[in-house]
Amino acid sequence: MSRRFDAIDLALIDALREDARATNKTLARSVGVATNRIELPGGDYTMDHSAVLFLLDGRARICAVFTPPFDVAAITTDIERARPYLKAGKAPSAT
Repeated sequence: MSRRFDAIDLALIDALREDARATNKTLARSVGVATNRIELPGGDYTMDHSAVLFLLDGRARICAVFTPPFDVAAITTDIERARPYLKAGKAPSAT
């Protein structure tokens, strides 16, 4: 399955750039994502981080958090169920 990047994806990718490291660290900390930069020989580095998928509403508020193991069918069902609330910026009531 091929998907295009949307504005949120591009904004997050941009936040990972070296010149936005402080912003990325603040964002990660504010949503509870663990990160750890590991310096490698030759000036390279690698990042260890949590694997989390956030579902945001129309106001960029977190509506759902998906953690591994990711079940595509279950996530798809949850997103479809939440779709009417996401554009309106209203969180669905828990059932």
